[in-house]
Amino acid sequence: MAIINGTIFNDDGNTFLPLLGTGLADDMNANWSLGNDLMMGFAGNDIYRINSILDDIREIAGQGTDTVITRNVSTTLKTNFENLTLDNTAGFLTALNGTGNSAANVITGNNNANILNGLSGNDTISAGGGNDTIIGGAGKDTMTDGGGSDTYDFNAVSESVVGVNRDICTDFTHNVDDIDLSTIDADLGAAGNQAFTFIGNVAFTGTAGEVRFFTSGADIIIQVELHNDGNQTADMEIQLNGAAAVGINASDFIL
Repeated sequence: MAIINGTIFNDDGNTFLPLLGTGLADDMNANWSLGNDLMMGFAGNDIYRINSILDDIREIAGQGTDTVITRNVSTTLKTNFENLTLDNTAGFLTALNGTGNSAANVITGNNNANILNGLSGNDTISAGGGNDTIIGGAGKDTMTDGGGSDTYDFNAVSESVVGVNRDICTDFTHNVDDIDLSTIDADLGAAGNQAFTFIGNVAFTGTAGEVRFFTSGADIIIQVELHNDGNQTADMEIQLNGAAAVGINASDFIL
């Protein structure tokens, strides 16, 4: 790995500092400067360290698996970047938002309260400490809250499909974390945004807007019935790894 360090030429806070990679696995470090920095890594699995929304980072498609480490600024991954990490250095643990792109991203939070959003793609999201909100978005997402009182936020049934491609929450904690379904309309046949009803581990009754669960080995599978079509078939599933031993109830949901 080539470590490429920037140099600040004055102290006006506006220095434009270009850093160019070597074509290898580069660590693009602009010294966490206050200036507006340009970083281009080219080929290799590169690391970009940014702390300003004006930092300009660029990559070309197919040029490695690239990681952005952000300090003090919320960040959305640009095209051709794969991974995003919120800096966890002591003294810089600000509450940040981290948002992915259409690729299969690896997004890692810090120990403050973060909002992490994978958007589309089969993402892996690890929130770290703090009371975080985790939004997998579309795709088969694997989400880990890592401690704190965290919320897994789902905004459409299409964000977690039925079957093996459903989203997975790896460390959901009963009576601590929440599954938020409140922005999904439970009954499209009624005006407004209708709330869901949690019915435990019994079968669907055919009424629109029911949420149930069943156990599968050590895991819990949550099922959501959205449509008032009477077919008693799930339209959405969410998997909670290792949750069967403790179970869940209505208090684990924002409906």
